[in-house]
Amino acid sequence: MLRPLFSGIPRAEAIGPTAVVALLTENGCETLEAFDMPLSWEAMHEAAIARSGETLFRMDEDSAFEYKPERAIGQVQAMLAQEFDDRVLYEHRPTNGESHVRILSLTGETHMGEIVEVDKRAIHVVLVRKA
Repeated sequence: MLRPLFSGIPRAEAIGPTAVVALLTENGCETLEAFDMPLSWEAMHEAAIARSGETLFRMDEDSAFEYKPERAIGQVQAMLAQEFDDRVLYEHRPTNGESHVRILSLTGETHMGEIVEVDKRAIHVVLVRKA
């Protein structure tokens, strides 16, 4: 179910219509949110810019941490590689030409979250590490 949403993402940044935001720590990928709808990403992006401004894009030469894209990608891929059980939380089956909408819970060994599908296409995914 998650594969189609992430199949075209060779690096951890927005590519085409899909945008991915991940929080990575020394323990791996803690949380991941993905948008496949430009309006959802724009709303989240504008809120993040309003809160953090240029801090998000500034290179910190004195940081104790070094960004390594290959390690970041590996952490996200490791988290997504686990099997997720899904359960339908909500389903709208239209009879009047509206879109078919499903919201499913996702439960994996280390992460849980939800996915929103419109007409069998994932448009939003959020996953967080279990406590």
